[in-house]
Amino acid sequence: MALPFVELQTAVYQRLSTDASLLNLVTGVYDHVTEETPFPYVYLGEPMLNIDQEVKIEEIVEETIAIHVYHNQATNGEYGNVKVYEIIASIHEALKYKIELTSYEIMQVTPHEPRVFDDIDNVHKHGVITYKYKLLKTK
Repeated sequence: MALPFVELQTAVYQRLSTDASLLNLVTGVYDHVTEETPFPYVYLGEPMLNIDQEVKIEEIVEETIAIHVYHNQATNGEYGNVKVYEIIASIHEALKYKIELTSYEIMQVTPHEPRVFDDIDNVHKHGVITYKYKLLKTK
């Protein structure tokens, strides 16, 4: 069975990187960043896959994608959690509409645990929201 990592991440990336509301809040959406990546930005993080071995007739998998938000408060003087909350809300708004995949049908999407916390120092904020996609193999 081909795994949906690339197909789902590509679809999520395309949705987020073309969403005008989100792009008004961040410098970009990335799956790779460097120290030079300007803040604030969205980073598509680690996927986790759960393959339902009990289903014999249909191939169903659950993939969870962690979406990270990074914000340097000192860069533009916007201190506190509000900026990251706004970005997470914009991500949620963009992903609540159906995404089309080639090899899978999305049966269910469940957002989990949106949260914001201080990163290593007291200057950077880090937000995370995870989405669990239940996928049915169609091709």
